[in-house]
Amino acid sequence: MLRFYTPILLLQAFCVWHAYKNNSEQKWIYLIVIFPLIGCLIYLYFHFSGKLNIDNITETVKGVVNDDYQMEQLEKENRFADTAANKIRLGDEYMQKGRYADALEMYESCLNGIYNDDPELLRKLIQSNYLTKDYSATIEFGKRLENDYGFKNSQERIAYAWALYYENKIDEAEQQFLDMDIQFTNYQHRMEYCKMLLQEKRNTEAKDKLGRMKQEIEHMDAPERRSKRKTYTLVNEMYQGI
Repeated sequence: MLRFYTPILLLQAFCVWHAYKNNSEQKWIYLIVIFPLIGCLIYLYFHFSGKLNIDNITETVKGVVNDDYQMEQLEKENRFADTAANKIRLGDEYMQKGRYADALEMYESCLNGIYNDDPELLRKLIQSNYLTKDYSATIEFGKRLENDYGFKNSQERIAYAWALYYENKIDEAEQQFLDMDIQFTNYQHRMEYCKMLLQEKRNTEAKDKLGRMKQEIEHMDAPERRSKRKTYTLVNEMYQGI
């Protein structure tokens, strides 16, 4: 009887994951948890019958059990069809897995034709070059996007600003951070600016900026303040640490 224990647990884990991901009614999770085998079979029947065959279910279960399954599938797709779209998807998966050099290789291989000036690809190249500590390449791609509206308040622009800083272009780095220093928004960008100020021993300026960010959040209405709870904690920890 024990040999059936692990498969049922895996099936139960898959069904709970699927129900949660698809925002299913709470009753389904109760059914799956209280009656593992019967509950799972009923759940699968109601949610997959007429929509998916057993092979589709098996593939989805593999994706839950094997953390590298998605990456392996994308690698197979890329070997089968060596297209820019497949390479970019694979690069994105490598980024998720922390394989930044592999992601960079995928992105660089797409940098031709219609993708040569594609802002989305250039942002990916900024981030992957920054994470592999190639700051000069990060700056090169950042300069190509300086007039792009989508880049203005992006996460990648933070990487661009830091790359300028690490290449000893302090004034240029600060100008990038200043341009992202906007009230009631861009809290991560502004915290990174404060980190730069601290690196430059400009502690009073950093603390003053953090204090203003704290006040902004404290004066928001209750729902918005709750949505910024994690941000407020991080800002306050930085403020108290100076």
